[in-house]
Amino acid sequence: MGQKVNARLEEMNIIDIEKNEMFRNELKRLGFIKKGSWFVKKNQNIIQQIAFPYATQGEKQTRYYSCNIAFSYPLVDEVAKKMDVIIIQAGCQLGYVMPKRMFTEWKISASYSEKKRNGILHDFIRSIEKYGIPILEKYPTMKHFIAAEEKGLFSTHLLYDMKWSPIIYRLLGDENSAQYYIQKALRAKAMKDQKGTNLKVLELIEKREYESIDNYTNDRGILCYIKFVKKFEESKDDSMWTNN
Repeated sequence: MGQKVNARLEEMNIIDIEKNEMFRNELKRLGFIKKGSWFVKKNQNIIQQIAFPYATQGEKQTRYYSCNIAFSYPLVDEVAKKMDVIIIQAGCQLGYVMPKRMFTEWKISASYSEKKRNGILHDFIRSIEKYGIPILEKYPTMKHFIAAEEKGLFSTHLLYDMKWSPIIYRLLGDENSAQYYIQKALRAKAMKDQKGTNLKVLELIEKREYESIDNYTNDRGILCYIKFVKKFEESKDDSMWTNN
């Protein structure tokens, strides 16, 4: 019984890429250290993250690994925390920034030879280094993010929180642009209202009468963003915007 358990543990360790010394060393070479469920690289301007979720697809001693890449800005995270607002980092599945632009997995099985497993892991690292890292390095500061968004150059494959822009603009001292991007975000959400384009909500957005919007929609996306806007406006004179 004990031998079977030990054999199973050994098989699980073989297919656990995060325990693979070569794989971890390669990520370390790229600057990423394991912290919680992510491998993290950070400085005072940006936090870059890589994660490796997996599925078994019903196969024993087998894992199908994907790779999520993400980044956030420490100042944005800090301000959001003080406002008691949840901010989601920008990111995507690695496959969507690779040439085929599709969800991509790397299969690792205990039945594979060590040579085959290492070959797959080397390909995984090469893909991260060739396609993932350049995306993470493309927006090293908040100003880079804003410049790309203003010119429509922000990668269409990256998902990011629409609370980012108002927060970043206010941190950079541009209140007019902060308000513009609040309206832009609300317009986009109103166009995707559960019942189609909500013209009354759009009218209230143009008038900046945000406090009345919840009388005309039950759309969760709009209402959640309105809660953020309320906290954003209430914090306008807080020192956190100027002490960073």
